Amino acid sequence: RMDRYGIQYSILSSYESMRFDLAAGNRDVARAIEGHPRLLGYVEVSPHRIEESCQEMDRYYKLPNFAGAEIELSHTNHPTASEETRRLVHEVAKRGRPVLFKGRGDAYAERELARANPELAIIHAHSMDAHWARVVADTPNIYVEFCTSRPSVHDLRDCLKILGPERLLFGTDQTLLSVGGQVGLYLDANLTPEERRLILCENARRIFRLP
Repeated sequence: RMDRYGIQYSILSSYESMRFDLAAGNRDVARAIEGHPRLLGYVEVSPHRIEESCQEMDRYYKLPNFAGAEIELSHTNHPTASEETRRLVHEVAKRGRPVLFKGRGDAYAERELARANPELAIIHAHSMDAHWARVVADTPNIYVEFCTSRPSVHDLRDCLKILGPERLLFGTDQTLLSVGGQVGLYLDANLTPEERRLILCENARRIFRLP
């Protein structure tokens, strides 16, 4: 799939870590990507298990093929504005890697997390609409990627207008979703060559420090 669509790197995580066994899922990711330089990992972390999450980051960040952390509050049924989420995001920020973040629908709480950790790149997962974009427009360390089962070119164009191309990223959510469908979303958006270069390549290269 990556070769078919010209994807150079994929950064992936474990669904098992999100809902069931944090350590086992991260361990499976490490095993799966070993020996595959185009595959990188997210360390799954959880506000329900802050101490274990810190141990997981410290364990896998020693490896060259883990690019950041992932916080999936929609799967752990945890509020974006909680003290536990605030503490966890602070621990992620201390370690200097980006975080893929899926909150519980609170744009203002996510903006406060970003403002409290201005050096942390927070990638808002699975799209946002114009309202979200306006809320976080003045928070430059929040980015957004648009992979979703019901992609909207209108949301993409609204966010592009509000946030600028420097804060949008390409994502696929493979193997759950069709890679072709996510590629088609960006084709339908009629991006300029410069927008395409930033959104499909250079923003991720900069945020994740890819070669």
